[in-house]
Amino acid sequence: MERSVESRSVIAYCDRMTYRQGDVVEVKAAGRGAVEVDLVRLNHPPDDPNWPVPLVTPVAEVPPVRVTVGPEPVYCGSYLVVEGLAALPGARAVTGLVYLQPTLLGCGHPQGVLSTLAEDGTAGFVVVIDETGRPTLTWGRGSGAPGVLSSPVALVEGYWHVLAISLDEESGVVALAHRPLRQMPGELGRWSGAEEGAGVSLAGEPTLLVGAAKLPGRAPADRLPGAPSVGTSFNGKLERPVLLSTSAGIADLAGLEPATVPADATGVLGAWDFSLNQKSALVTDVSGNGHQGVLVNMPARAVTGVSWDASVHDWTRAPEQYAAVHFHDDDLDDARWPVTASISLPDDLASAVYAVRLKEVGQAQDAEDLVPFVVAPAREREGEAEVLVVMPTYTYGAYANMLGNGEDIDYVAAGLAVGEALEYPEHKRLEEFPEIGGSIYDVHTDGSGWMYSTPRRPVLNNRPDWKSSMRDSYRHFSADLYLVAWLEKLGIAYHVVTDHLVHAGGSALLENYGAVVTGSHPEYISTEILDACQQYLDGGGNLLYLGGNGFYWVTTESDSIPELVEVRRGFAGTRTWTSRPGECFHSSTGELGGLWKFRGRPPNALVGVGLAAQAADGGAAGYRRSSASYEEPGSFLFEGVSSEIVGERGFDMGAAAGDEVDRYDVANGSPPWAVVVGSSLELSKYYKLVVEEIQITRENTGGDHEKGVRADLVLIEQAAGGFVFSVGSISWISSMAVDYFTSDTAQITENALRGALVRRAKQRGGAIP
Repeated sequence: MERSVESRSVIAYCDRMTYRQGDVVEVKAAGRGAVEVDLVRLNHPPDDPNWPVPLVTPVAEVPPVRVTVGPEPVYCGSYLVVEGLAALPGARAVTGLVYLQPTLLGCGHPQGVLSTLAEDGTAGFVVVIDETGRPTLTWGRGSGAPGVLSSPVALVEGYWHVLAISLDEESGVVALAHRPLRQMPGELGRWSGAEEGAGVSLAGEPTLLVGAAKLPGRAPADRLPGAPSVGTSFNGKLERPVLLSTSAGIADLAGLEPATVPADATGVLGAWDFSLNQKSALVTDVSGNGHQGVLVNMPARAVTGVSWDASVHDWTRAPEQYAAVHFHDDDLDDARWPVTASISLPDDLASAVYAVRLKEVGQAQDAEDLVPFVVAPAREREGEAEVLVVMPTYTYGAYANMLGNGEDIDYVAAGLAVGEALEYPEHKRLEEFPEIGGSIYDVHTDGSGWMYSTPRRPVLNNRPDWKSSMRDSYRHFSADLYLVAWLEKLGIAYHVVTDHLVHAGGSALLENYGAVVTGSHPEYISTEILDACQQYLDGGGNLLYLGGNGFYWVTTESDSIPELVEVRRGFAGTRTWTSRPGECFHSSTGELGGLWKFRGRPPNALVGVGLAAQAADGGAAGYRRSSASYEEPGSFLFEGVSSEIVGERGFDMGAAAGDEVDRYDVANGSPPWAVVVGSSLELSKYYKLVVEEIQITRENTGGDHEKGVRADLVLIEQAAGGFVFSVGSISWISSMAVDYFTSDTAQITENALRGALVRRAKQRGGAIP
């Protein structure tokens, strides 16, 4: 899939979402003319125009620059490229073999399998699956129109086949054969045929494409390695492509398989084993010829292959059974746009949330894009503030470019919402560019789940003005801006980092701070982040979990592909797709995916609460204080708060307990010594108990019947002297922002924060703040 981004105003992204003081930000943009680029600090989402703080503050130390931008292509679709096959153009005969399992026949475009064809079609060969699901072999004749041999029999979608080709310059014989590995009635999926005296020129390019093709008459994706033709990506699994510098007769060809050809056999040009290097985009040539390959746009690795026998489900234990790669025509790991502008961050720039602002010159007021990122302190300056805000960038990545009315869940039909989704201009903007879409909540064109996400593309729902269409409120990044606005109002010094930095820095980073504060929805968490948080608490730290449905999904980060994160849904949890059998272990690290709860590390164990329910009913609830809120150790949280009911106002559905809510539950791992200082008032019938809590289908799982559907305020004292304060709701931070942070929820959170800093000071023997 390819399209130039040119039909609307400027659109952009940066090379990453986390920088440190002194770094250089690379801005990559598309648009329609002159654009002014500057650096601004983001202060809060565009909610209340009467707030005494502007939405953005330009960074005077960084002067604006003017650049010219034009259309930029987005090339989707994954494939393998092997460059430098020097022996290939000199070969007088070639046999090609591969296992394939198509998952979307008739997708509307030819699907490349093996390709060495020159751009003009005069030399080399290409095998594609045509729009009807039939394999077609095309080859160059040296001049004139290329030769074509098409199978009259379609492959069988969802089943493994062997596909084999043979071309011989000297004899002029060309052959094509395919057959299913499973016995099927009649000739289903099976055919072989040959053409003699065909005229063959194999002096094509020294580049092999697997899972894409070069086809005459189709524009090349010239920014991608190997420059395949646009719209030729394969949908399905491929395994063990092999090329030999010999030909095979039709009888022999029909019986050949990649597995029967020794990698070091005479005449083998290359044999590529996908079971190796699963944690990267590299593919090893096991022939000994050194023709290593690279996967482009990150197809799914660590997936079941031809030999998977269902006896093992962990690819690290039997990699030979996971020797396949699942390609998709909508995969994307990097838009690969050129750098439009570079911004050098001052060495003394405050750690905060910023954006590159791109504004079209001479266009309407709204013809601009704000591309956000975090500036973290330089390593030598970590700890110069007492408070550390962790922006949940893994979660932003998981939801990247998911439409607010999507999620593959019909909220109304499922009884989770009152009315239909609202539509905002920002959503229509995303709808214009489906090729930059693909969140971990979506499925590929063949119906398989998206397992990888990257910020290296325009992420249009990661903007300060993005609202959830089901809730008519800011969500994710935009809602988390309330947090930094609140800290600015308090005048408490803070630093901002991201999941990516905590993953890399571990507890050594967190231990520099007296309080660590989460965003509103830290749902996607790596092992390294969990370990860092637990070690920080064990060392006397204080954690304020100011959100809902946090610490929920196992998430991993690629060591070899910048910024790429991976999620595998498994078979449980509130999800929009389910992993295929045998494919629950992450390719990035080999870890089991799914819910942390089923890895033995439920969120309850760390923060005292875990996901209970979710809804978009337009009516969140307040919290009723418990008797424990009036006595030690929890009473300090309510100093200056006189009412029994708190959080009855908020920008997210009207109150503090809403959207996705967490409850305290010892059976799910909550510490029995934790103190519940408040619980939500009754939530509506639209808040359904999460599916992982339901053992058998039953009625009355909504908040109007089910006691387990609630949000709890919880305080957990830690043995080392710190504490955890958890609010159990995504809506809490938006409630804090009411009346410019003069709400009771803001007061409670301030009490928790100041209490954390007092404990830190006592631990260190310093002045009490």
